[in-house]
Amino acid sequence: EGCTIVVPVHMLKEHVASDDVRSTPTNTSHISVPSITSPARVHAPPPAQSSATSEDNGNNHEEEGSDEGNTVEVVVQSLAEDLFSVNSEAVTRHDIELIRAAAEQIRSAAIPGNLFPCEGLTPSPSPAEIADIYSCVLGDAFHAMKRLITPMHHEAKKAFFLALRDAFFVWNKEKLEELMEYMRADGLSQEEIDKNMLFSPTLFTNCVDRRIPPPRLLYFRVRAVFVLFGKMVDSESKKPLFNKKTWKSANNVLNEILSGYYSDPPGVQWYTKRLKKDGSVATNKYGMEL
Repeated sequence: EGCTIVVPVHMLKEHVASDDVRSTPTNTSHISVPSITSPARVHAPPPAQSSATSEDNGNNHEEEGSDEGNTVEVVVQSLAEDLFSVNSEAVTRHDIELIRAAAEQIRSAAIPGNLFPCEGLTPSPSPAEIADIYSCVLGDAFHAMKRLITPMHHEAKKAFFLALRDAFFVWNKEKLEELMEYMRADGLSQEEIDKNMLFSPTLFTNCVDRRIPPPRLLYFRVRAVFVLFGKMVDSESKKPLFNKKTWKSANNVLNEILSGYYSDPPGVQWYTKRLKKDGSVATNKYGMEL
């Protein structure tokens, strides 16, 4: 009582304007635990009847409700695109080559003994020295990435942040392959699928879950990206992607990874299902649950 909690709008669950969907759990036992609740119409009082009811008025109210729901959906969608998408038309062949090189670098992070030495970073601990510890209060991976300030027009900037995103987040392999199978059956080539996943990932993130791996793996995945991109020199400005302050931020992020501030704790489910107005689970055009 007397406290105000403020959260970013993209953390709020998307509103579904329906009497069949109730967002807030009812807890009658006074114990703060998640629960499955009955539909909203069971708890909500009957709607007040307007004295001037007509078919036209009903239609107007329905449209207003739809607009409100669509507004929330557009806001959430635009935030996701701003955070994780890149205009594919602005992507060059050089960007794609850099991202492919980064993918190989990230995969090599799983090889024992590959410590990715770098002058700008503190010496890396060996895998045996890294404990897979987890924090009950997690840092946000997006904000960790945003702390790495790079030159606005550096030619490696786009590829760097896409590679860093893929270093932090690991796709659910089974669901990812299922979606790719549908896309291939829909006539898309593997190159087109890969490009969509890199630069316009909304279709993927809507139905394929991702996790942030344990510190022992995450540390080397992220460090590999720093080592690959940090010293890249822009062909016009002749300046590296990282300056002294950026290297310091990179070291801080790596130390926080070692402290378990970003890795998803085992057994904790962060995802929920998106619901339609009738209370059923929404699906995409391939029939995969959102």
